[in-house]
Amino acid sequence: MKIASLKPRLELITPPAVALAAALLVAPANAGPHADDPCIVTARFMREAGEHDALADYNVALANANNGPNAATRDRSAKRAKRDYKEAQEEVKAQFAARKKLCHDLDEIRYNPEINPADFLTSEEVAANPNPLFPLVPGTTYNYRAEDEEGIETIAFEVTHRTRKILGVTCLVVHDAVHLDGSLIEDTDDWFAQDRDGNVWYFGESTAEYEDGLITTTDGAWEAGVMAQGQASLCLRSQRWGKPTARNSTTTKRRMQARCSRSTRPSPSLPGLIPTA
Repeated sequence: MKIASLKPRLELITPPAVALAAALLVAPANAGPHADDPCIVTARFMREAGEHDALADYNVALANANNGPNAATRDRSAKRAKRDYKEAQEEVKAQFAARKKLCHDLDEIRYNPEINPADFLTSEEVAANPNPLFPLVPGTTYNYRAEDEEGIETIAFEVTHRTRKILGVTCLVVHDAVHLDGSLIEDTDDWFAQDRDGNVWYFGESTAEYEDGLITTTDGAWEAGVMAQGQASLCLRSQRWGKPTARNSTTTKRRMQARCSRSTRPSPSLPGLIPTA
């Protein structure tokens, strides 16, 4: 009786996307030339996840706005939540388009790279032969500045002398800190490694976001090879832009764009982000 009574509720809360996802996962390998390849299917899953995350963040923001002390504050907070939601939706669309292009450019089937530690350089070898677009030379620093309606945002990167071993690969620790009007809002250790072909790989990060000096979330933290967290990502191959994985926030977009762009020009996809040193 209990199982039967729950069934209608389960059917009500099962979105069509879940049925589609199940169908995509079990699709036969010989489905024909018109079947989507796994890379495109993965991009669609990521788009679904991004859309759900954006909506969840919007609802949380509205809930917080509803508890404002007065009508004017509640109205401002609700408008800001709506603006952020629209921005997040646009970011999801842009990421989906970028992933589709990457599927075409790299001709990937399934992204499950085999990581062989022998294929990667030591920190000393990296310093002697750095990727020109992403030179992982300890002591190197990069500073970026952007200004919008929220204030002046600065992002400071430093390639540290610290290392971390992940999947047997010695990764260099790149520290970055994001400040808004002088107040720390994000503090991160990123883990990168360079292979013998000059490609830079992104192995994860330990991160925390702050508000009023207190940690509000560490949701962005992940490490390659750890269950349910992800694979190492190719950030820069030769002269080609990589595919940063970013959460739905302007700050993270800028930080990820800066992270995968070590050129001396402003970021092409985020004009407000300008290197200052």
